[in-house]
Amino acid sequence: MKNKFCLLIISLIMATTSAFAQEEGRLSGQVFDQEKRPMPGATVSLLKDSITRKTSITNKEGRFILENIQHGSYFLYITAVGYIRLESDTIIIQLLEKRISM
Repeated sequence: MKNKFCLLIISLIMATTSAFAQEEGRLSGQVFDQEKRPMPGATVSLLKDSITRKTSITNKEGRFILENIQHGSYFLYITAVGYIRLESDTIIIQLLEKRISM
């Protein structure tokens, strides 16, 4: 087993689609090891009610994108070979209100 586990997520960006589209959002970010090097091949899973709703594998820069997420509360799990699983605090995907003035 590698050194103590320390995957970091930075640039965690939550966005939602237009109010005129379906009520879905997007979550993206980047995963690093304890030396702040990108972690390619890590599995990023989004869970709600103990059920995996979305999964992504990080690219060579450690980046991931989870799309078409319905609003609500989730947990993010990140796993990689030789590392202990990282569990996030609660992540809330919210709808953003879009206003148009005419």
